Amino acid sequence: MNEDVERGTGRGEAGQAGQGDGEVDARMIETRMRMMEVVSREDFASLVVEGYYEVVKETLTALMALDGYKTLSYEVLVGYLKEFFPQFSESEVLLVDRLRQLRNRISYMGFSSTPITLRETRGG
Repeated sequence: MNEDVERGTGRGEAGQAGQGDGEVDARMIETRMRMMEVVSREDFASLVVEGYYEVVKETLTALMALDGYKTLSYEVLVGYLKEFFPQFSESEVLLVDRLRQLRNRISYMGFSSTPITLRETRGG
C-alpha cells in the first residue's frame, strides 16, 4: 500500500469494534442504511450523499481492519477497494470516489448537494 497505511496484527485480530482504532460498529452501518431508506432525497440531498459515503467508508475501514490495515486517508480507502476487490467495476470505484469528493465539499466547503447532483452521482 503506502505510508498512509499502517499494518496491524492481521485478519481477525483487530480487537473489538470501536471508533478510533480504524474499526467500525456494524450497528452504525445498519443505522445509516435505515436512515437512507426513510430520508427524503429531495429535501436532504446533502445528507443522503454524506450518508451513502459514510456507509461505504465505514465498511471499507472494517474490511481493512480485518486484513490488518489501518488508515486515516479516505483516498487510500478507495485505492484499497480498487486493489483488493476486483469484483467492483471501475465505474463502481469511481462512484465511491465521487461520493468521497462530494462529501468533502459538503463537509469542508459548505457545498449544498441537490437531488440533481445525487442523480448524477448515481449515474442517472
